Amino acid sequence: MFDMLGDLAGRHFCDFFAGSGAVGIEAASRGAAHVLLVEKASPALGAIRDNVKRAQKFCPEALFQVLPGTLPGCLRKLTCMVPRPDLIFADPPYAESAELLDAVLNDPDFSQWASDALILWELPDYRSPLKVFPDLWQLKTIRDLGASRFLLIGKAQKSI
Repeated sequence: MFDMLGDLAGRHFCDFFAGSGAVGIEAASRGAAHVLLVEKASPALGAIRDNVKRAQKFCPEALFQVLPGTLPGCLRKLTCMVPRPDLIFADPPYAESAELLDAVLNDPDFSQWASDALILWELPDYRSPLKVFPDLWQLKTIRDLGASRFLLIGKAQKSI
């Protein structure tokens, strides 16, 4: 998965639906300067905080930030609090993945905050139909890895 994202050195990385924080911590170990971990479940938030404490010993240059919240509900708070991201990874609950992607991409606060970011959004591999992306966003590619599909989404190219 990280091969799709390229060099992370100095980048601002967000992990939506962070779970244990492992993906964000891996991004820090690959040089990300700022890692934002968004999670709603209290037990997972505790695990994230513990894992980040341990990871900071090995990634002392990385700044970690943990934001409790659900998407899309916390997007306004998120966009006011943290630097604009370069990369966003999202592994939402599969049953809600397509609907959450639509809600996030159609949120004006998110679209302004993340307009220059590359988004890697995980979907279940059951070929669920995707809604039409808003004008600002463009599907760059789809990669199938195991039982998952990864959508690589970026800012739409303006046509002349």
